[in-house]
Amino acid sequence: QYGGALDQLRTHEVLDLCKKISEYGNDGSWTSFLLIFQYCFQDEEKWEKCKDFIRGLMLNYNFLTDFKNASHSDEYKWSMYLQKLLKENNDIEIANVISGHIANAANSDSLPAYESFVKDIVRILCTDYFEIFWQKINLILLEDTIGFFRLKTLLGSYNGAHGYEGILFLGDLDKIFKWCQENNPKGTNRIAYIMPLFNDNGWSP
Repeated sequence: QYGGALDQLRTHEVLDLCKKISEYGNDGSWTSFLLIFQYCFQDEEKWEKCKDFIRGLMLNYNFLTDFKNASHSDEYKWSMYLQKLLKENNDIEIANVISGHIANAANSDSLPAYESFVKDIVRILCTDYFEIFWQKINLILLEDTIGFFRLKTLLGSYNGAHGYEGILFLGDLDKIFKWCQENNPKGTNRIAYIMPLFNDNGWSP
């Protein structure tokens, strides 16, 4: 991964190699991604040539399910390239798939809700793809499962003086409040439980 051996190959050869490696289950997907990440790192020309392959890896494999076995630096790399894919184009397909991955991971043991690299992805989904993300996660907010508490930590506020106001509330507040009305009282109580009560000026609007 770090020795630069792949730099001796042409891009199509690197892609052929990584495609073959990706066929070897979960470990193959991670290995393929880490190799192609290093090959493209800080090289926009290589990124342009390889981003479709990277996008395919993101679409076809839920990396979140293996986060408990990944290193912190590997998780950061996943987040870094996924952010690039979400920001460069209005990529509805990948936003939909990744939102589903996050929803699935919330009810497993693999969603590291405290980690900034996951929050960075969710922040983009809430600000730029809220409708898609909301459709994937809103029902989990009504569940009596560990999924709700993981989403609470990931999406909700840390209330108190100078509290963190919560990623979810960067999205469409009208849609959230309408959902509360449609799912009252449980939905209303759940949103009240994770919503910001305070901001730097006192009570939150």
